[in-house]
Amino acid sequence: MDNSRPCSKDEFRVKNFLLEYDHPRDFVKFQTNISYLNTCSTLVDAACVIYVYFCRVDIKNGGSVTVIDILTHGVNAVYVIVNVSVTAVPIRIYHLFHGVLFGVMYVVFTVIYYAAGGTNHQDKAYIYSVLDWDNPGITLAYCLAVGIVAMPLCHLMVYGIYALRRCPCRRNEDTSKPV
Repeated sequence: MDNSRPCSKDEFRVKNFLLEYDHPRDFVKFQTNISYLNTCSTLVDAACVIYVYFCRVDIKNGGSVTVIDILTHGVNAVYVIVNVSVTAVPIRIYHLFHGVLFGVMYVVFTVIYYAAGGTNHQDKAYIYSVLDWDNPGITLAYCLAVGIVAMPLCHLMVYGIYALRRCPCRRNEDTSKPV
């Protein structure tokens, strides 16, 4: 039985979430867009977490960086830089809102986590010390500062790495002719 023939519009019908797709091309386009959105937001958010983590007040005020911190956040930093440098996923300036939206969702999650009585590995009522909702004013100010200042800076950093990756690929057609 030969299954290599393309299916017709009538044979292909996929229900994904609340959407219906009549053609495989539409389904693949949707999946590609979701993957692209996820990649862009996670790269920028990972860069932001790394930046904020190593610049936070706890470390500057005498806290130390442990091997676990290096393995958790340092290796993640290397991964982000390598990923943006070698993959063909385009990063656009105007996609800043993807990371900000993910950050807002994370802040809402931490509020729900705190209200539900969640604790970290040290049985404290926060995930990170800067997201301690026992002090809502300071935590909210910190979240706004990250969303308004750190997130755009990190997005520009990731975009800069992407732009550097693309520079060697832009060749002048006059200079690329054979001799």
